[in-house]
Amino acid sequence: MDNSSGGKYILLLNLYKSNHYKDGVGDMREYNSLMKDEELDFFIQAVGLELKCIESNSVSFYLNLNEGSYSFYEPLLLQIDNYFLRLDCCEKETDDYEEYYHITCKKQDTPEPLQYEMNENNTFEYAVQPHSIISIFNKIIRVTIYTKEFQTENEQIVYDSSLIFDLDNGKRICLSPQPVMGFELTFDQQKMKSITEGYHKRMVLE
Repeated sequence: MDNSSGGKYILLLNLYKSNHYKDGVGDMREYNSLMKDEELDFFIQAVGLELKCIESNSVSFYLNLNEGSYSFYEPLLLQIDNYFLRLDCCEKETDDYEEYYHITCKKQDTPEPLQYEMNENNTFEYAVQPHSIISIFNKIIRVTIYTKEFQTENEQIVYDSSLIFDLDNGKRICLSPQPVMGFELTFDQQKMKSITEGYHKRMVLE
C-alpha cells in the first residue's frame, strides 16, 4: 500500500479490526495499546533517511553469552536526518494484574527532554549531564512492527512489543519495551529472534 509521504507499507495483521477485539464480547475486558496511525506515519517517513544516532539520558550495557544488549531509560531519541523521533514507553497493568506496555512516538525538531544549547554553527551542544549516545549513521530501509496478543480468562490484551529497523549496511536494530528501564536495544540477530518469538508481525514499513 502506498502512503502520502511516498513510502509504502504492508499491513500484515489488522488488530484494529480483528474479530478477537470486537466491542462487547461477553464480559471480556479489552486492553488495546497499539500505536496510532499518525505515529506509524512517522516511521514511514523515516524510511530512506539516515538514522544518525540513538540518544538517552542514560544507558546500561549487558553482555550475556555473546548476546549484547543496551537498556535505555526512556524517553529514547532517534536522530533521523535533521529531526528527532521521541519514543516513550509506559508499563501498564490490567485489572487482573497482567503486565503490558504502551509505546508512543512523536516527531520534534529539538532533542527535548535532553538539555541543550545551539552553538554558533547552529548545531546542538548538550549540557553537562548524564547523556548517552550510540552512533549509527546509516539509512533506514525498512521498519517492522511486532505486536503481542494474548488472552486470559477475563481479559484480551494487545500491544506493540518490538520495532526492528533494517539499515542499508545490512545491520538490524531491535527496540523493545522492558520493565523499569524503558527500552532494550540489541544488534544481535539470535536475541532478536528470541525477543520476537511468539509475537505477530503487524506491519512492514518500507
